[in-house]
Amino acid sequence: AERALHDQTNILPIGQLLVVFTGLAVSLLITFVDQNGISVTLPTIARDLNAQDTISWAGTSSLIANTMFTVLYGRLSDIFGRKIVYLCALALLCIADLLCGLSQNAPMFYVFRGLAGVAGGGV
Repeated sequence: AERALHDQTNILPIGQLLVVFTGLAVSLLITFVDQNGISVTLPTIARDLNAQDTISWAGTSSLIANTMFTVLYGRLSDIFGRKIVYLCALALLCIADLLCGLSQNAPMFYVFRGLAGVAGGGV
């Protein structure tokens, strides 16, 4: 018979638990740096993309997407499992941040920051 979600117990050995905890802590740190570190670079990005008037959309698009997709990731993790959804969110964050760095204009940058926000919702 299928076990209920709340009945599942996985007890890891201490060594494996430390590896998992360290991995989760580092990935969470990367996500926090992604969300908060952009404020330092926004003036330079605005100047490079000639977007001084609209650069606030970089943070806004990321925050809106993050907020919207947090609930969806919770449901997806119930369906597909926590690990795969978490790893997919981290992979999407890496791709979105790479695309942010390759952006040629402000709208591209805002869309990719939104995509990074979508990924951040899963972390």
